[in-house]
Amino acid sequence: MKRLLESNNAIELINMSFGHRLKEIRRSNGYTQEEFAKLLNKSLPQYQKYESDTSMPPVNTIITMAQTLGVSTDDLILDPDKRMKTEDDKQLIKSISMLD
Repeated sequence: MKRLLESNNAIELINMSFGHRLKEIRRSNGYTQEEFAKLLNKSLPQYQKYESDTSMPPVNTIITMAQTLGVSTDDLILDPDKRMKTEDDKQLIKSISMLD
């Protein structure tokens, strides 16, 4: 899967809302809203609320989104300047999320 965050477009994710980042990363991975909603076991209207920032998904859904899209949860929910900086911290978070 293509990862938007590793491309030259990463700067475009700065100062975006959660919904906008989610939309851009989903699109970069080639999913339609309907396809991605089905992967998450969510209705299309519920998923659309996430992208429009009218509803925030539960933590377990954010983890599933990140795993499916091949990004970290930080990549989805945090502005780039607020993300963990060290690879050790990223590895720790990844290990903890795999415990579920």
